[in-house]
Amino acid sequence: MSIKEKTKRYISKKWGSNPKCPMCNTTSWTPQDKLFQLREYQGAGVILDNAPPIPFVVICCDHCGNSIMINAVKAEVVKK
Repeated sequence: MSIKEKTKRYISKKWGSNPKCPMCNTTSWTPQDKLFQLREYQGAGVILDNAPPIPFVVICCDHCGNSIMINAVKAEVVKK
């Protein structure tokens, strides 16, 4: 199953079949078929450490572009 399909399944399970965008109140979302990662910000410059990045899936509102990040491990899109 693709990242996009796993994300759709999770959203439907947790958010319902017609989740509203908090910015524009429309209900049309597109999950991205890619994973993104965040690291803790530790001041100016790039700091490489041993802390693992947190993987996220992103869903975007088709109307206004509002984007929501969902932890990919918690959503069971990827394994820890």
